[in-house]
Amino acid sequence: MKEHTSEASGSETVNSAKQDERVTLMNGFDLPGAFAEFRAMVSKKSALNGIRMNHHVHETLSLSHILLLNPNQHGRELMDYIGVDNLDFYLNQLKTKYLDDVKGLKDKPRREAKMDLMKLACNVEIDDLDASMIDVLLNCVQKLPDYEDSTATGEQQLIANHIGPILTPLFHQPENGRALYWLNRSVEDTETIRPDGAMYLKKQRHTKYACGFVEVKSKDNEEEIGIHSDLFRLGQFCKDTLDCGSIKALVAVQVVNNTMTFYMFTLEAAGLYVLFELGRVDAPLTYNELPGFAMELDILKQISAAYQKHCVETDKTNATAGWKRPSLAESDLKEIINPGSLRSKKSKSALFFH
Repeated sequence: MKEHTSEASGSETVNSAKQDERVTLMNGFDLPGAFAEFRAMVSKKSALNGIRMNHHVHETLSLSHILLLNPNQHGRELMDYIGVDNLDFYLNQLKTKYLDDVKGLKDKPRREAKMDLMKLACNVEIDDLDASMIDVLLNCVQKLPDYEDSTATGEQQLIANHIGPILTPLFHQPENGRALYWLNRSVEDTETIRPDGAMYLKKQRHTKYACGFVEVKSKDNEEEIGIHSDLFRLGQFCKDTLDCGSIKALVAVQVVNNTMTFYMFTLEAAGLYVLFELGRVDAPLTYNELPGFAMELDILKQISAAYQKHCVETDKTNATAGWKRPSLAESDLKEIINPGSLRSKKSKSALFFH
């Protein structure tokens, strides 16, 4: 891990990041300062040689002040500046902070998952989170085929029969003023292209804020550049929304074939936006896979609870407003992504002209 100094480029400095002690780790490590130095290095490197989306998604997101945290998938240079132990510790700290509130839920052994459906049949009173898990299972029973289709599953079929039946009970709660829509147009809160799906906070008939986004890639469209571009876009969608509105946190869901990876996006300190993984679950592709999927209901219930608690409107006078920083301009990003590469046009198209 690199020793970090007081040098940084751009409007923020390492010293300004150090003024906020909220993200000083238990071992005394100054994470905002180290991240500011990492971002300064990436800025200089990209100006000289550009960066490649298929290898440097962590670096690309950092140019918009976004720290990406995935377990066992930290960027090599990010580990050099911050250290793998510090990155893992901070990821676990964030997961505890945003998922800890659901530990008081009734914890049941995995083998009792099917008891939820029996409760419904017996008209036993259950809470909203258990009810949403029952809805997930009932949707899957209705939608899943007996056998996996021999032809390639396209994105629309994947959404309709495998992903939508799971995500809808988690995020579409009209009785609580929350909606999940699958989109085919731009989103007002973002400055970039449309996502595949978005979650909204609503008041009566009016949409107030987007509070989450979904990107889907089917198996027949599964390539490294496209996957990294989707993750970059999710980070940018969330940052645009948080910067433009009064929202505390957002959920991002990246789907690659049937694997759903759930993220939380928050502003943790001055110039430190964090996109961190909450968990990942494989959606069942056939009816026979449903029993194994039922073993994952606990993490889905945690994610739904965290979404309801943290993806909420905040006071416009919230102190974190002064922590916001501008994203890298789209024109500047186009210049540094895959410069001179034969794959440059393909990558840039994936980023900006979906």
